Amino acid sequence: MKTYEAGEELENILIQNGFSEFTERVNKAKGEKRFKKRLSSNKAIQFHHRNIDIFQNSIKVDSKLLLTEKDLQAVLYFFKVSSVEFSFVVPSKEFTIQKVHDGIDNLRKRLLIYQNIEKAKKDVIKIESRLDVYDSIQINSI
Repeated sequence: MKTYEAGEELENILIQNGFSEFTERVNKAKGEKRFKKRLSSNKAIQFHHRNIDIFQNSIKVDSKLLLTEKDLQAVLYFFKVSSVEFSFVVPSKEFTIQKVHDGIDNLRKRLLIYQNIEKAKKDVIKIESRLDVYDSIQINSI
């Protein structure tokens, strides 16, 4: 499985997925880069030397040296959806890559169970829509 480190390839993937760089000059001089979907967003990805740090409400909530494709998909999902949608996958609303993996796995298991229950049709539709968003995330390297 392909892995990504803080660098040009990951930066290009973020830009392809709607991110912009919002790095202050003083931090850029230190070798840092900060990416957000929009300036006012409370979610950010920061390259701090070799570390890939994820921030939520100005608090570092996860940090990795390398991201697998699955890890990157979890990160992009977190940035793509609203906090309400995210809470359906991670009820605590607290992001970590592992919590997204666990939440998606849990949804897939629930979907298998609910598909066989006639009265759970609304739940099946909700789960399928969340999984469709997650599964639609494409990671294209340049």
